[in-house]
Amino acid sequence: MVLPARENVVVDLLPTVCALVQFERLEVQRRTRTATAKMRRVYPGPLRQNPRELQLVVWWTPAGRHTRIQWIVRETNTSVLVPDVALMHQFGNTLRNVFAHRPPPSPPPPREMWLGPGETLRGPFNGQLYDYSGCAMIDEVAGLLEGDLPLGRWAFSRRKGDVRRGPKLYLPRNRPGTNELLINKGAFVCASAGAGKTKLLVRWAKAANRAGFSQLIVDVKGDLRAKLGALEGRIFHFSTDPAAGRGRPPSDRINLISGLSGCADGGKQQVSQIAEALMPQREFKGEEGNRYLSRKKWLGALIHLLQIYHYYDGRDSFEGRGPDLSDVYRATTDERYLCDIILKVRELEANRVRRNEPLLRIGEDFGAEFWVRELALLLDPKLIEGGQRAERDAFQAMTFGLPQELDAFSSASSIGKRIGDRGAGRLFRLEDLVGNRQTTIILEARVVDAGSAETVLSGIIAKLGYLIQNRFPEEPPRPLLLLLDEAARIRSFKPDEYFSFARSAKAGCVVVYQGINQVCGGDRGRLDTVLANVGVQIYLGSLEGDTAEYVSRRLGKRTRTIYEPVPGARPGSPRTIPRSIEVDNLSIRELGSLPAGRWPALVFVRDCSSKPILVDMSEPTSDHQQR
Repeated sequence: MVLPARENVVVDLLPTVCALVQFERLEVQRRTRTATAKMRRVYPGPLRQNPRELQLVVWWTPAGRHTRIQWIVRETNTSVLVPDVALMHQFGNTLRNVFAHRPPPSPPPPREMWLGPGETLRGPFNGQLYDYSGCAMIDEVAGLLEGDLPLGRWAFSRRKGDVRRGPKLYLPRNRPGTNELLINKGAFVCASAGAGKTKLLVRWAKAANRAGFSQLIVDVKGDLRAKLGALEGRIFHFSTDPAAGRGRPPSDRINLISGLSGCADGGKQQVSQIAEALMPQREFKGEEGNRYLSRKKWLGALIHLLQIYHYYDGRDSFEGRGPDLSDVYRATTDERYLCDIILKVRELEANRVRRNEPLLRIGEDFGAEFWVRELALLLDPKLIEGGQRAERDAFQAMTFGLPQELDAFSSASSIGKRIGDRGAGRLFRLEDLVGNRQTTIILEARVVDAGSAETVLSGIIAKLGYLIQNRFPEEPPRPLLLLLDEAARIRSFKPDEYFSFARSAKAGCVVVYQGINQVCGGDRGRLDTVLANVGVQIYLGSLEGDTAEYVSRRLGKRTRTIYEPVPGARPGSPRTIPRSIEVDNLSIRELGSLPAGRWPALVFVRDCSSKPILVDMSEPTSDHQQR
C-alpha cells in the first residue's frame, strides 16, 4: 500500500490502527523502519482450549512525499508460517480508514527570523519577522572608519548567541568636503538607565582629550574623575558633594559672577541668563506670576550692583576678593547690608564726579542709579532715597523665594565655600575653556545632591553659553567639546539654541537625555528641528515607549517583498507569488530588540550615512586614534 504522506505521519497512525484491530505490545523501530505487535486469539471448536498467538510485522520505505507500507500477520506457535489473510485485510482496511479520517496537520509553530542589513525575504515565511534590512551594511559605513570619537563596532546578531562584528567606527573629524569639525554640528544621545551611557561618555572624553580638545564634562554620578584617569592639559574638578575634601578628593572653586560686566549693555544679557538659570521656571499665574518676574529682575539687579561696587572700590569692597553668589544671597536676606552697598556706591560715584572722573553708564543712564530704580519696589524709602516699598510690606516678604533658590550659595553651606575667590582648592574660570590652552573641567553635579547641584549646573551652563556665543577669535580656536549629561536638569536649557550658537562659535555640544519627552519640554516641533540639524544621533540600548514610537515615525516607511499563497494552485505551478507592501523602516518592536551585542546602539551620522547604523558598544575601542 502506498499512502500520500511522509513516513512519520504514517508511523504515528500505527498505535491507533493496532488498538482498533486488537493487536497489543506494539514496538516501533524507526531506525530499521519496522514495527511488530502481537495478539492472542481463541478459536471456537474442539481446540479452543489452545489459544493461538499471532504476530503482526510491518515495514515501510519512503517514496518521495509518499510512504510504501507492507505487513503480514502469521501464527507464531506453529512451525508452519501461514499468513492470516483475514486479519491482514482487516489491518489494511483499518489503516486506510484511519488515514482518511486523520485530523489535518497542524501548522508549523511560529518561528522568528532576523533579517540583517541589506538582506531580503527569499520565500514564504511563517512566524515573527524582525527586519533590519534597512540599516547600513558594512560597505556603507566606509566613511566612518577614521576619526576622533569612537562609535563602537558595526554589529548584527541573529539571536543565536553569535554576534557578527565588523570594523570599529568613528565620528569623522571633518564634514565631508569641508574643514568644519563634524562634532561642531552637535550630538544628541538618548540613553535609558543601564544602557551604557557612562561607557560612551568616558570613551569620548578620553578620545577628545587625546585629540587636543578642551572639554566641559558634566558628571551626574560622581565617578567620572576616577574613570577618566590621566588626561593631558589642565584639569579642574568641581563637585557639589558635601563630603568633597572630607574623605573624598577636594573640589576646586569657581566664581560664577566674576568677570561679568555690570555696566555694559552686553553684560545685561549675560547676567540675565545667569539669573534665569539660578531661578527655576515656575508656572505662576496672576499676582504670583508678576512677583516671580520681579524677583528674577531683582536678582539680576543685585548682581550688577555688587559688580559696580567692586569696580569702583576695587579690593577694599569685599575684603580683597571679588563679589560672589554668597554676597548676592546675603543681599536678599539682609536689608541693611543691601542699603549699605547702595549708599557706598552713591558715595563712590559722588567722589568720582568731584574728581572729574567718568561714571559707568548703561545706555544714557548712570550705572548705580539705573539698578536702584530697578530695585525701587524692594527698597524702604526711609532708608534709601528712591525706594518705593509700601510700608505694609516687609523686606523678607518681598524677597521671599530668592533666598531659598540661592541657599546653596550661602556662606554657611558646603558649596558656598566653592563659589568664591577664596577657599580650598584651585580657582578656575570658565573663560579658560575658550582659550588656546587645553583645559578640562569636570563638573560633578550629582543627582543625589538635588537642588544645589541643579542650581550650580544651570548657572555654569548659562554663563558658558554666553562665553561660547561671543567666541569669535581671529585665528582658528582650540577645539572645544561640551559633554552635558542629564541635560534635562539644566534650567532654561534650550538645546536647539545651544546647538546653533555652539556651531557658529566652532564648539561641539553633546546633550544626553533619558527619553525623547525630556527634550525641549516635550515640544515635538522643536525636537524635530533639533534632530533635523544635529550632526549625530546615538540611541543607546533598545528603545522603548515614546522614544521608540518617535524614532520609528521619523524613520518613515519603505517597501518590503512578501510571498502570498496562490489559491487552488495546480501541480507544477507556483504556490506563492511575491507582493510589495509598505512597512515601517524600523518598527517599535524592532527598535525594542536591537540585535547588536550586549550593549547595542542605533547611530545616525548626518552627511555620512543616509541609513541608521547598528553598533555594539560592549567591546572596548582602541585607545589609539585611527588615522
